Amino acid sequence: MPTQRSVHAAPTPRATSTDGAPRGERRVDPTVSAPSPRHATPGAAHAREDKKPRKVGILFGVGLVAVAVVLFMLRAQIFGGSAPARNEDARAASDTAPAPATQPVAETDMPQASAATAAEATREPAPTEPEPRKSEKAALKAQDPTSLDLAAIPDFQPTADTSADEWAEMSARVRQWMDAEAGAAGNRAKLELIEQKRKAVPAILNYFKKQDFATQEGRSNGDQCQKALMQICNGTNFDWRYADEAAGRPYDFPEDVAFCRRVVAEWVKAWRPVEHSIEAWIKLARLEERDPAEAERMRHMFGGQSSTDPAGADDD
Repeated sequence: MPTQRSVHAAPTPRATSTDGAPRGERRVDPTVSAPSPRHATPGAAHAREDKKPRKVGILFGVGLVAVAVVLFMLRAQIFGGSAPARNEDARAASDTAPAPATQPVAETDMPQASAATAAEATREPAPTEPEPRKSEKAALKAQDPTSLDLAAIPDFQPTADTSADEWAEMSARVRQWMDAEAGAAGNRAKLELIEQKRKAVPAILNYFKKQDFATQEGRSNGDQCQKALMQICNGTNFDWRYADEAAGRPYDFPEDVAFCRRVVAEWVKAWRPVEHSIEAWIKLARLEERDPAEAERMRHMFGGQSSTDPAGADDD
């Protein structure tokens, strides 16, 4: 029996697109990766969740920095900035500020300003202590007692209006006055000498310059002489030095001895012009201020010399 062949219908071919894909189906480009489905895996989801707080922290930090900057700027505006910044600003302002216009100085004012400036520069400061008298300055120049030889000074002669008897009497009175054992007679002799005034001065000076001021007796006698001369000359004096054992200044203290010797030299210098000019005596005895009538009497007696007599001028 003949075998019947099964006849199967051939499959109907699908319509395809021009690119070879079946019609109705989306062709997938193998070169483009397909998007991953959302939350494809638990790990990926976890990573995305961690990124959120990190971004928030960064934004919060940036915000704090911005706030701090704003606050600092506001502080600088409110309080004027820091001290260094203010100093820098002040220096910058002073450097950039225009210099003030100066008024031209008139030429006539400049000599006066220069003179005032020169006077101010040369002005000496006021002395804190009174300056010593000229006699004291001269006395302090010689610290060595032997530097001034009083013995070399010749004895003075009596004044022109003194008789020989008066001169002999006055010389005797000086010796009696200085006699420590004369007592009351010695004091009377001193008063009689002072009464002679100008005539007694050379007799006193002759005794004065011969004393040893390094001894107690010589210092005491010298003190008596300078006090009598001061009284005769109405207060004119050249000072004196006294011994002070407690202070370490005995009678033979060199500086004091030299000072006393210089006092004698000052009296000698003051008397020399009187030997030749009555005006010198009027000046030494300060008669113009103490006894003007006596000054006129002396001028009348000795020829009416005027106060312009060169012999009466100050030798200093």
